[in-house]
Amino acid sequence: LNKENEEDLKKTIINLRDIIEKQHKEINELKELKQIFIEKDEYYKKKFLEIDSKFDRLPEIMEEIRIKNLDQEKQLIQSWIEPNKKVTLNLLLDSNRDGFKASTFHSLCDGKGATVSLFESTSGHRFGGYTGVSWENSQSGKYLVDNNSFIFSLTHKRKFKVTSTNTNHSIYCHSSNGPTFGFGHDIV
Repeated sequence: LNKENEEDLKKTIINLRDIIEKQHKEINELKELKQIFIEKDEYYKKKFLEIDSKFDRLPEIMEEIRIKNLDQEKQLIQSWIEPNKKVTLNLLLDSNRDGFKASTFHSLCDGKGATVSLFESTSGHRFGGYTGVSWENSQSGKYLVDNNSFIFSLTHKRKFKVTSTNTNHSIYCHSSNGPTFGFGHDIV
C-alpha cells in the first residue's frame, strides 16, 4: 500500500467505526424504547380492559340514569298535581306497546279520572298535560272544564296553566283525537 492509499484506508476504517458506533447506540436506544413500549403496553392493556368493562356496563348505567330521571320526573309531576301529597301514577297507555290510535287512547283512558299524558318529541323533548276530569269518547267533540288542568315541559321543568278566553275549554274530548289540552289545542 502506498501512503495515499493507507490514509484513505484509515479514513474509511474510522468512518466505518463511527458508523458502527452510531448504529450500536441506535440499537441500544431502540432496545430501551422497546422495553418502555412493553411496559407501557401492559399499562395500556390494563387501561383498555378497564374501559372495555365500563363499555360492557354502559347499557346498565344508561338504564340506571333513565330510571333516576323517570323517578325525578314523576316526583316533579306529582308535586305539580298535589304539592306535599303522595299521588299514585299508573300507566294506562304506552304508545310503544299500545300504539297511537285515538280509539286505543279512549278505550284505555276514558272514565279513569285524573290522568297525566306524557309525550316525547323526535328531538327528545318531554312534555305533557294533566287533567283532573275523565276523558270521554265524544263523536261530535266537546270541551270539559277543569280549573286544575295544566300542561308542562319536563325538558324545561316548567308547568303552564291551561288558559283560554273561555274557561270552559280545559280539555277537548273527541273520538278522533287523543288527549287534547286547551281551547287552541295546545297539545293534541
